[in-house]
Amino acid sequence: MDTPDEDAAVAEVVDRLAAKHPDIERERIASIVDDVHSHFRGASVTDFIPVLVEHDVKEQLREIEQDEEPAAP
Repeated sequence: MDTPDEDAAVAEVVDRLAAKHPDIERERIASIVDDVHSHFRGASVTDFIPVLVEHDVKEQLREIEQDEEPAAP
């Protein structure tokens, strides 16, 4: 079960990642965060969920940025 503190921390993850990745739409980042966060719902220990979510989403965003880089001429 998500707690208000967990929800607020996950919302902060979206804010931080949107600031670090301005070329990716905020809505897309929020969707990825929500998807990753959903994998942790029901966990008995929730203290580190926001950190784990941020780590996983950072990896996905790096892959997205690499895939979307223009090819060299």
